[in-house]
Amino acid sequence: APAGCLDERAEADPPRPAAWIDLARALSAARAQQELGRYDEARAAADAVATDAADEGALALRAEALTIAGEIERLRGHLDEAGRLLTEAVSTADRAGADLARASALIQLARVAGEDRAQGVEAGQYIALARGVVARLDAPPALAIEIDQTEAILDVDQRRAGHALPLLTHALELCREAGLSPMLEISLRHDLAGVYSELGRSEDAFAEYQRLAEIVEARLGPDHVSVAAVHINMGAALYQLRRLDEAEAHAVRGVTTMRRALGDSPRLAAALDHLCIIQAAAGRLEQAIATSGEALALNERLLGASHPDLAGSFTNLATMQRELGRRDDARRSYQRAIEICDAAPVPTGIPVAIPLTLLAELELEAGNARAAVDAARRAVTLGAGDAVPAWDLTRPKRILTQALARLGRR
Repeated sequence: APAGCLDERAEADPPRPAAWIDLARALSAARAQQELGRYDEARAAADAVATDAADEGALALRAEALTIAGEIERLRGHLDEAGRLLTEAVSTADRAGADLARASALIQLARVAGEDRAQGVEAGQYIALARGVVARLDAPPALAIEIDQTEAILDVDQRRAGHALPLLTHALELCREAGLSPMLEISLRHDLAGVYSELGRSEDAFAEYQRLAEIVEARLGPDHVSVAAVHINMGAALYQLRRLDEAEAHAVRGVTTMRRALGDSPRLAAALDHLCIIQAAAGRLEQAIATSGEALALNERLLGASHPDLAGSFTNLATMQRELGRRDDARRSYQRAIEICDAAPVPTGIPVAIPLTLLAELELEAGNARAAVDAARRAVTLGAGDAVPAWDLTRPKRILTQALARLGRR
């Protein structure tokens, strides 16, 4: 998170300085509420500043307030609303000639775009624009650090964790040297632990998350959303180490804390999905299916029944149902995943070849060779042109060959 309000005195020229100072103080208070995880109060305060700043003609402050509001919505998982607010923040900063406010908004817009698969290219463009602004200004060190941090996050999303590691290491060094906000260092350390996980350094990731848990809980209290995030990610690191009972305990704590901190939100649904994967790996399939069902119901209500992110969740649910012998349920879940993939205007996070192949495998097991042929053939055709290279087409090809053989065809 940005380290406090930007100093826009050189960029803004409000008609009533006393009112401007009051607005700046209110903006600092909104940021403090955000850091404490009090998102409702922080959003209300930021909205009030944005409205009052527009009345006072203090466009730079309005841009900052919109940026805080947009960042809050990103943290809640409401990406469309976050993108709208941050786009307005950028245009408002442009009108004000407030370059630092513009750079701050661009950084947050890059993070939103990085989390939205439809805007992967735009994310890189936003961060390049922000870097260009900072390069020509005497910008606060925190802003340059946030740019490196955001670029590292984008690298991880694009499977370039090796490039992200030196960026985050350098950013942490700068943060400590400049004596910047402890919250910024916490955020950087959290991302560093995530990079360790991506690089397969699970022991390093777990050790970093352990240190973070102590720091964050001591500073922010046990019910802060950042505490929830640390425990969820600690569970993921332990899952990679196959310490499943410990992993589940941390994931449960993370979900419980996330529920208290945010209520029903896309981030809670994501936390439930993490817990579901751990429960399934531990062989607790009934629990995992119940957890997955809760996450799906939440996302369907919050994001819509055909949101692209639901395709992977339905595929995972179907696989668990299949393991329990619930073929009809599994078939419906695979078909739902396929429908979402087919209808999605953007990539869904998994190629449609995956649920198609798994459906073909299920149909072959059930003795439905004709249905298996149809699903496997489509998986081979679509998978060959898919942009996700991780899926091995030998599996649907093998299923297709077996199904055709059962039908007496080659």
